[in-house]
Amino acid sequence: MKLYVRDFWNDSRGQDTVEYALCCGMVATAAVAAMPQFGVTINNIFSRIASTVARAVLV
Repeated sequence: MKLYVRDFWNDSRGQDTVEYALCCGMVATAAVAAMPQFGVTINNIFSRIASTVARAVLV
């Protein structure tokens, strides 16, 4: 039993997968936190484009 516990404790297989999953989780959290600001910025850009096009059509 001691041998099994020691081997289990020293087994590092799958460690990289856990680290990559944690990194992906942090990146996803940062992206979700930044999205509202990007949404406002993109909305402003498209509104300016739409108003420019509308003015060009009316002229």
